[in-house]
Amino acid sequence: MPLSPLRFMAPLVALLAGFVAPRPAAAQDYPVRPIQLIVPTSPGGTLDLSSRMLAPLWSEFLGQPVVIQNRAGGASAIGTRAVAQAAPDGYTLLVASDSSFVTVPLTRNDTGYTLDSFTMLFSYGVGSLFVAVHAASPYQSLADVAEAARREPGKLTYASYGIASLAHFGGTMLWRALGVDVGHIPYRSTAEANVALLGRQVDIGITGSLGGSSDASRVRVLATSAPQRLAYAPQVPTMRELGHDVELGFTNTVAGPRGLPPAVTARLLAAHRAVMEKYGTTLRDRLLAAELTPVDLDGATALAGMREREARFRAVLGAMSLQE
Repeated sequence: MPLSPLRFMAPLVALLAGFVAPRPAAAQDYPVRPIQLIVPTSPGGTLDLSSRMLAPLWSEFLGQPVVIQNRAGGASAIGTRAVAQAAPDGYTLLVASDSSFVTVPLTRNDTGYTLDSFTMLFSYGVGSLFVAVHAASPYQSLADVAEAARREPGKLTYASYGIASLAHFGGTMLWRALGVDVGHIPYRSTAEANVALLGRQVDIGITGSLGGSSDASRVRVLATSAPQRLAYAPQVPTMRELGHDVELGFTNTVAGPRGLPPAVTARLLAAHRAVMEKYGTTLRDRLLAAELTPVDLDGATALAGMREREARFRAVLGAMSLQE
């Protein structure tokens, strides 16, 4: 009797059924490989240091390494743009501050991104600006700086960590409040600005972190832009306390590209929440030591704060020189 074609093919069908084409990993499976966390600044600043203390803790609860990659350049626009243009799959994330998210795109038309280019996840720390002079400087207070600047307009100089950086905006706001003219010398990073201050290449430094240079034998911190005295620098008065209407902070915020799937977002938020529950007390102390005030802001709150600061920055753009 001739063999039935169906009977002949049955073993082949059964064999092929054992080979199922691999399916792409669904958002619910996330993450299945290492996550790249881009820091758009050079190593050594508050943003970089805090990212490095948090990344291994996030890794613990995500089950995959969170790998830090410093991608500086373009006043932080290069690394920030790389994340804005990345696939929204949760494997390329950004940790950045207001300089990257707000002030740089506000003053440059070549960044390739806006605030709307990101899915804001959460903020873990708030930083403030410091106004400092060298320990050997004759200026003992902000009032001394203002008096000297009025005597010789344009002679004094201050360092920031870049054109269109938050420190540049903060400096502009402070000098306007004091009614004085102080020259701006931009550097490429906080570390370079601090080195310039220590080397007395500038009269004043305005940065978001003093790091090791905060030793009183090396610098004298005159004021901060915080709303109240800082827990890690209680001896330093605020600008508002000194009678100047300048209050300015910045958030260190983790974000992904616009359009992150809800399941990926939820997974990242759950990991951060687990870190805060397990390591919150220790993490608080470490963030304070890194010159950050610990906070726990959701993405919507972080974004609303950035939009409010963006509106304030627009008001001082006309008083700023954006030329190298």
